[in-house]
Amino acid sequence: TARSRLFSNSTETVFNEGSQDLDLRVESDSNSHMLFVDAGNNRVGIGTSNPTTILELKSTSATAGLSITGGNSNTSDINLGDTDDINIQRIRSDHSNNSLQFTTNNNEAMRIDGSGVVKLITANDTAGTSKFLTFGTNSFNRAGIKCTNAATYDGSLEFYTGNASNFAERARISPTGLFSIGHSNPATTLDVQGAIQARESGGDFIRMQTDGTNNIFDINSGDYVFRTAGFAQKLRITSSGLDVTGRITATSNHSQLTLTDSDDSKFALVSYSGGKYIVRSNST
Repeated sequence: TARSRLFSNSTETVFNEGSQDLDLRVESDSNSHMLFVDAGNNRVGIGTSNPTTILELKSTSATAGLSITGGNSNTSDINLGDTDDINIQRIRSDHSNNSLQFTTNNNEAMRIDGSGVVKLITANDTAGTSKFLTFGTNSFNRAGIKCTNAATYDGSLEFYTGNASNFAERARISPTGLFSIGHSNPATTLDVQGAIQARESGGDFIRMQTDGTNNIFDINSGDYVFRTAGFAQKLRITSSGLDVTGRITATSNHSQLTLTDSDDSKFALVSYSGGKYIVRSNST
């Protein structure tokens, strides 16, 4: 049976018009399979005689590379699609601004701009849209950072941790810079719902300061210490009782101060009523 291996007319040149298992091989100066068509497996190889995919580029003696070049104000695209949509997923290099854009489900999801800044892109800037960066497996999230558009041009940053059954928001930075832990609606610079524990190896476990040197409150080796300007101690609460430096002022119509020992066996009561100070003890 006669079959055409090579056919040519005024509009085309066809190799293997009869669709036979006839490979096509183009040899270069140093490569016997510079271009190879595997007819039996419907594959094309560049630099290989045994392509394993529809198109394979291979070099055993030099760097193998693929170049896609577009105009200075155009794009270079790699489209990853299906029979219904040829570019439903896409990687695009925009030569007008030198950015690299990543599209999923026909929406840009991430961009690396010309300066190297990585951006997670929302479809629009309306309230409620968000982008989520998660860490974990394909089945479960272990941690994550979420950016939500609270309103147009406003965004909050939310931090998630958890496991398969308890993956939830743990902290949030609001659009105005307020920080919350344990809830999602910060009202102050630091807004915590739950207990706070702080440690310091030098003996001070909790310290509040008005500047770099003046404490207004600290817990030092189990004692609660209250100070004023100049670091002067005014009140200390210890395991033995209350230690006051200076004057105690009470304001009410009937103010009183009670002093006792550790077992309440002895006490003194100082009260103020009707313009008079009255001192009593358990012995008088």
